[in-house]
Amino acid sequence: MIVALLNKLVDIKQEEKKSCFYSFCYFFCILSSYYILRPLREEMGVAGGVANLPLLYLGTLTGMLLATPIFGALVTRYSRKVFIPVVYHFFAFNLITFYILSLTLQPESHIWLGRVFYVWVSVFNLFVVTVFWGFMADIFSLERAKRLFGFIAMGGSLGGLVGAGITAFLVEHLGRIHLILISFLLLELAVFFIRLINKNESMKEVGLPTTDEKEELTLKDIFNGVHLLLKSRYLLGISLYLFLYSFTSTAFYFQQAYIVDSNIPDRIARAAFFGRIDFAVNSLTVLIQLFLTSKIIRWLGIGKTLVILPIITIAGFSWLSLSATPLVIAIIQVMRRTTNFALIRPANEALFTVLTPEEKYKAKSFLDTFIYRGGDAIVAGIFGILRNLGASLTLIAIGAAPIGILWGATGIWLGRRIKQPQKECDTSHQQVKK
Repeated sequence: MIVALLNKLVDIKQEEKKSCFYSFCYFFCILSSYYILRPLREEMGVAGGVANLPLLYLGTLTGMLLATPIFGALVTRYSRKVFIPVVYHFFAFNLITFYILSLTLQPESHIWLGRVFYVWVSVFNLFVVTVFWGFMADIFSLERAKRLFGFIAMGGSLGGLVGAGITAFLVEHLGRIHLILISFLLLELAVFFIRLINKNESMKEVGLPTTDEKEELTLKDIFNGVHLLLKSRYLLGISLYLFLYSFTSTAFYFQQAYIVDSNIPDRIARAAFFGRIDFAVNSLTVLIQLFLTSKIIRWLGIGKTLVILPIITIAGFSWLSLSATPLVIAIIQVMRRTTNFALIRPANEALFTVLTPEEKYKAKSFLDTFIYRGGDAIVAGIFGILRNLGASLTLIAIGAAPIGILWGATGIWLGRRIKQPQKECDTSHQQVKK
C-alpha cells in the first residue's frame, strides 16, 4: 500500500524506493516516540510555574553544551553505521532509567525528576531529529532531496499524529509512567530501520558515496564545527536563519504559556488545549506533505519557500498584539508549526545536501544544538526581563514582529547561495588532488 502511494504521489525511481520507505518508517518511529513524551514535558513545565521556564531553557542549553562534544567525538571516531545506532540506544537507555526512577522515587522527589525530564526531552528531541536529517542529507543528493524529502518528512508527521493519539487515548488506562515504555520500544524500532537503510546497496549502484566510503573525519578539536561555521558565509546564513526561527518560536511559546496560565486554570483543560494544538498541527502537516510539499518546494524553490514562515510570523505577532486570547495563539501556533514541519524543515535540510561530510555532521550539529537552544535561552531571558519590567504581551508582540523581515531576507539569500558551497567544495577537492 505504501509502495503504491510512493509511486502515485512522489517522483521516485526504482532504486530509491527502499531507502525512501525505510527513511519514512525511521522518522515515523522517532517522532512517535517524542510525541508520546511531549505532553508529559509540557505538563511538568507549566506545573512548575511559568516564571521558572527560563531556568529550564537555560538547563536545556547546558545539556546541549555537554552533549555536543560527545556527539562530535562519535562522528569523528566512528562510521555512520556505528555512531547513529549508538545515539538512539543511549536515549532509549535514558528512558528506561526515567521509568525506573518514576516508580521508585518518593513523591516529593518527583518535582526535581520532572525538571530533569523537561530538559532531557528537549535535548532528546533536538538530537534525534538532527541525527535523522544529517543522515538524510548524507544519503540523498540535492536533486533527490527536492523530490523525496517531503514524503519522508510526512513519516514524521504521521508518527507525531500517532504518538499524540497514543498519549491522548491511552494515558487514562496505562498511566503516564507506562507510556515511557511505548516510547522506548518505538525508539528501538527506529534503530531497526536504520540498519535496513545501511544494508541497502541501491544508493551505491547509482554512484552516491556512502559515509564509509567518504574521507574519514579527523578533527583535532571536536568543537571544530564552530571553526567551519566562521569560515563559511553560507553556514553563517543558515545559522542566522535558524537563530531567528528559534527566537520567534520561543517568543510565541512564552506568549502561549502566559495566555494559557491566565485563561485556563484547570490542568486537565490545559493538557487538552495543548493536545488539540498538537493534533491539529500533525493532521494538517500530513495533508500538506501528502499533496503539496514537493510541488511547492519545486515550484517556489528553496529561497522563496524559506520566506513563507517569516511572513506568517509577522502576521501572527501583529494579530497577537491586537487580541491575546487562547484561540488566537492556538491558530497562530498551528499555522506556524504546520508550515515549519510541512515546508520549512524539508527546505532547510536541503540546504545541507551541498556541504561536505565534515560540515554536515560537525557544523550542523553545532547549528542545531547551540544556535537553536542558544536562541531559546536568550529569548527566554529577554522575555522574563521584559515581563518583570512590566511589559505587556501586546507590547512584546509589537516589538518582535519586525524580526520577521530580517528572517525572510536571510531565506532569500540562502536560496541564491545554495549552489555556491558545492562549487567551492569541488574546487578544494581539485586543489588537493593537484
